[in-house]
Parts: sequence; structure tokens; C-alpha cells
Amino acid sequence: MLWWVFVGSRGGRTRMTIVNSLLDNPANAYQLTKTLSLNYRTILHHLELLEENRIVQGEGPKYGKVYFPTALLMENLQIYRKVTGLNIGAAED
Repeated sequence: MLWWVFVGSRGGRTRMTIVNSLLDNPANAYQLTKTLSLNYRTILHHLELLEENRIVQGEGPKYGKVYFPTALLMENLQIYRKVTGLNIGAAED
């Protein structure tokens, strides 16, 4: 599933950018638009897909909902890094 979300489908690079940002700091969609210089509707589309695939989750009211990585992603962080090519230079666990 991680391969399809990030490598095997259009928009994978954008989803990777969003997840990497959320790994550093949970944020709402508006904050992500400012941090990543992406369109608000684009961010919402990708967040929805990431939520459907249990990679990120949001908490709070519809507007202003804060997104962060799920426990499932954190448990599989090494696999995520390998699939997305982010394991280069990463410390071995």
C-alpha cells in the first residue's frame, strides 16, 4: 500500500512532501499550504487520500483539523523510508 500511495500513483511526490512535513510538525491544511507553497484544495485532496490509507489522521473540527502521522505509519517508518527512498543516510535501527 505504501508503494502505491507514494510511488505507484500520480501525486506521490506531493503526498511524500506532506507526510515528511507532518513527521516534523503536526499541522492543519492551511499551515501546510504556507509551509509547502501548495494550493489549499491540493493539500486537502492529498490529506483525504492519506487519511483513507491510514497514513495520517486528523483531530479537531472540520476547519482547522490538525493532521499528524498515524501510529501505523510510525510503526512502519523504516518501510516508508525505504519505499520513498528516504533511508539514504538514515541511522540503522
